[in-house]
Amino acid sequence: MEEEIEGIEQVIARAGNTTPSANLREIVVRRGKKGFKETAKKIERINYETVLKGEKNAWIYYGDTIYVPKITRGTIKVIGEVAHPGEINWYDGIRLLDVIAKVGGIREDTADLSNVKLIGLDNKVTEVDLKDIMDHPQKDIKIARGTMILIPRLKRRFVYVSGEVLYP
Repeated sequence: MEEEIEGIEQVIARAGNTTPSANLREIVVRRGKKGFKETAKKIERINYETVLKGEKNAWIYYGDTIYVPKITRGTIKVIGEVAHPGEINWYDGIRLLDVIAKVGGIREDTADLSNVKLIGLDNKVTEVDLKDIMDHPQKDIKIARGTMILIPRLKRRFVYVSGEVLYP
């Protein structure tokens, strides 16, 4: 292992780390001569999140090329009673509780957790009981690309305004 330089996390740190728009789940390593000899792979896709969590090691050899792609798969829009309404980047496997965490959580004093609406690209509306999912995380569900999630306000009259306005 004399040609092994370091783990991928050290190499990426030397490059200034990743940007907020980096797709950490699909980093591509094009193996050079030594890397191919050690791994038997010319191209390797690495889920960098598992490396950062310590669940996996990814060794980089001299001559390897690392490509960190931008997330281009779409977004999920979250509106209503959350800390930071807006759009987040979608990735395959993202779940409802992941989305809620990424928007800073719910406004517990005003959110109607039993009537959360998921609106798909096909305009199909699915109602979910977020409180039940929070109480039983094994019931968490995957969220499709392009989904809009509406966390309604507790039984009060309201109108949501979103998009390019100063105070969504």
